[in-house]
Amino acid sequence: MKEFLKRNFLLIISFSILFIIVCISARDYWEIKNNTEQSFAESLEFCKNTDYIGTQHEQVCLDVLSREGESIDFFTAYLYIGVLGLGQYGGILFLFIIIPSLYYNIKYLKNRIIVNDATRMDYKTIRLRIFKNAYRSFFILPVIVIIAFLISYIINPNLDASYAINHFTTVWRADTLSHPFIFVVSYLLNIIFYSIFFTNIGLIIVRKHYHFFVAVFLSFLIVWGIDGIFEIGINGVLFSTILHSEKGSLFNILNYLSFNDTFGILPVLLLSASLAIVSSFIVYLKYKNKEKLITDCERI
Repeated sequence: MKEFLKRNFLLIISFSILFIIVCISARDYWEIKNNTEQSFAESLEFCKNTDYIGTQHEQVCLDVLSREGESIDFFTAYLYIGVLGLGQYGGILFLFIIIPSLYYNIKYLKNRIIVNDATRMDYKTIRLRIFKNAYRSFFILPVIVIIAFLISYIINPNLDASYAINHFTTVWRADTLSHPFIFVVSYLLNIIFYSIFFTNIGLIIVRKHYHFFVAVFLSFLIVWGIDGIFEIGINGVLFSTILHSEKGSLFNILNYLSFNDTFGILPVLLLSASLAIVSSFIVYLKYKNKEKLITDCERI
């Protein structure tokens, strides 16, 4: 156990921080839910015991009585816990994936462990080890999202999105929420694709940069730089100015937890899948040549 903790301490720290954020967000939402339900119960009791017809309370009471028995849904809970809670850190959230990935591979390359391995292993095995080191942190965000889903369902097990739609406690389309299973699976797929993309960014950086803090900073700049290019170049110039279309809003890659389904689920998944595929191809090219990789490590 001690050896496991030593080998995976950054993974454990990253996961623990995100888990704590989810728990705090769940606690905050629980208070919001209790206050909302208490306020509604008081209003309902008032309307049931008051002759409100013809008074200033008539319209309010008619609305309150029409919502009697209404149940807050899973989607409302996840909006507060996953999107507004965890999602508020979207600008740095990817670092919890990249940092562990960078650390383990920088240690492997900078300490020239790879040079020794090259004398007794084939390059396919070495490359697999590098990828394994990187993708150990890949699971962090998908598992955190699954935990947020489970907590949201425990708090609000109602999968009927009527409450979220009627009270505007959702950022997703009604037709998306009408199929909860498809929503959850699609949302997770989107997170998985982005996790692959962020892990690949780390792999691309660590190929040439073996100083940990420099690699982290460069990874941060690249992700934000890509987002800036997408936001300004594709969304601002191409879609907004030239095409006069709002579809460019899909290219906000740091807002992945909001799952922008304004134009349907497919465009969202196509973007994240494309980022994962393109970055994977770049990784393949970066690690294709054994001699260059070994020579670079020997020069450190």
